[in-house]
Amino acid sequence: QIAALKGEISKHETSMKAKIREQNSSLEEKNQAIKRLEQEKSQLKSEASKSQQQIAALKGEISKHETSMKAKIREQNSSLEEKNQAIKRLEQEKSQLKSEASKSQQQIAALKG
Repeated sequence: QIAALKGEISKHETSMKAKIREQNSSLEEKNQAIKRLEQEKSQLKSEASKSQQQIAALKGEISKHETSMKAKIREQNSSLEEKNQAIKRLEQEKSQLKSEASKSQQQIAALKG
């Protein structure tokens, strides 16, 4: 009877050792998966940080370019306004000269007549 019990205990112990080995193997696989995922996460964080730095640098470049373009547009608008005023002044002078020429023509006609 004792021998039979020892046999049962031995079978149970063998079965339990096999289960423990399976669980240990599964735990080891999971630990490796965790390490791999943590490395991937670290790499992704690093890449995200680099991307954020590139975005910040690009925003700075865009801002500088925008400021430069706004200054150029202000200059061009100022120049256009000056030219528009010159055109108006010249058109007024032209109108005045036409009026004077017409009066001169009338005076010449009157003198000839």
